[in-house]
Amino acid sequence: MTRLCLLATLLAFLTPAATLAQGADDFLDDAVGDVQEEKKKGRPIFFLPLQPVWKTIEPSLIDDAIKNIAAELDESGGYKVEQFNPRLGGGTYKDPEPRLRRRWEKELRSAEKSTRRRRFSAAIKTAGRIVRQMLQNPEHIRTPAIYCRSMALVAEGEIRRGRRNKALTILEMVVSGCAEVPEGAAKLSDAFKEALADAVAEVRRRDPGRLVVQADEPGAMVFLNGTQVGTAPLILRDLPPGKHLLAVTKAGHKPYGKMVKIGSGETAVQARLTKPLGGGKVGRIFTEMRDNRVSPQTIRIAAELLRQHGGDAGLCILGGIAKVGAVIKVNLIALNKAGKATRLKPLSLDVDFLGLAPEMLGFAEKLEGLEAKFVAPKVTGSVLIDEFKPPRQEPRPAKWSSVALGGKRRSLAQQGNSRGPLKRGKREDLKKKREQAREQRRKNTRDLHSDAERPRRSGRDAPTTRRVERGTRPEP
Repeated sequence: MTRLCLLATLLAFLTPAATLAQGADDFLDDAVGDVQEEKKKGRPIFFLPLQPVWKTIEPSLIDDAIKNIAAELDESGGYKVEQFNPRLGGGTYKDPEPRLRRRWEKELRSAEKSTRRRRFSAAIKTAGRIVRQMLQNPEHIRTPAIYCRSMALVAEGEIRRGRRNKALTILEMVVSGCAEVPEGAAKLSDAFKEALADAVAEVRRRDPGRLVVQADEPGAMVFLNGTQVGTAPLILRDLPPGKHLLAVTKAGHKPYGKMVKIGSGETAVQARLTKPLGGGKVGRIFTEMRDNRVSPQTIRIAAELLRQHGGDAGLCILGGIAKVGAVIKVNLIALNKAGKATRLKPLSLDVDFLGLAPEMLGFAEKLEGLEAKFVAPKVTGSVLIDEFKPPRQEPRPAKWSSVALGGKRRSLAQQGNSRGPLKRGKREDLKKKREQAREQRRKNTRDLHSDAERPRRSGRDAPTTRRVERGTRPEP
């Protein structure tokens, strides 16, 4: 043992000083490299949420894609992904429909009361205000009773005030969009019923149309004049012509509303449902990417978000994701705080993300080069994912009922079997029948007044008859 210790001491004295210096330098280099690697490993990168292009991919796959891309960037380049919260500064959407419905019901009761008291000007003013607000906000109509009854009260008031032509215009909207005229506290006159029959004949004389409703959110509910008709996409055939109020709603989204005018052809509506995304600018760039578009304005807004919320991150990544068959396509754009942007390599992934690492080879080196000096081709074109067309959704047929259809869910062709054909003669024949009906009403009114005045005149103005002998002069 003593010999071994002496041998080790002798070898230590014989070792050159240069070897010891080299070992110290290697140790220091390794320590500096470890520190730099630790610094490099914590580099932040600002990431805007991937947007589903035309809603062709499930939200769960979007979350999985973001998690896998973030893990690959962390492993290959030491990037720490800081994802932007799109609802920063914005709250959940609160539908004002219940509040508006309560207010409209209160005003409708006031209009009914005015009609019962024969105060038709006040009834027209109150019910007309309800109708005007509904025409301006069709997305908040969920029940047809208030809309149809308000229109009926306005028409009743116009008839009582002698403006029958104006009442007929209103009643044509009623018979086209309402399954029935709801009953209320006020009783409608016989003149209203006659005008309603004329409006039904006029609407049924016209050719029906079709309405096709598409929505960018699956499972969105479709309301027409307050009546729920199904989920988008759908098609309504044999729809009575005229103005209709369309609403498309889904929980958690801002509803879509529009007043559509149906003619003899087909009318197509694309409803866009949006969530509150923390402001109009943020919502705009997300909407553009969902529509497979990218514009210079989108790049400027994203650079502004990077400066405001990115912190120490020098780059921002945004893009779109779509599912084509069994392939997930991801197109990303990188930009800096100055607003310079370039496209990154497009990714084609499977649903299990097993081929993500080979697809992202060189991503970390590309981002490092952009952080050091942003020299890259600019973003050209307005399409986010090239050679990708929106999927075609076949609308499902839905049923519709109105007063013009007899209040039942039958088509106008089926109505012809029981109520005659769609075209009930020429316009001249209809005018002649209306003139005959008006003349008959005038004659009945004159006869009624003459019968009421005859007994009073006979008792007041009838001359007294006296017998006078021949040759004598009656006394004065």
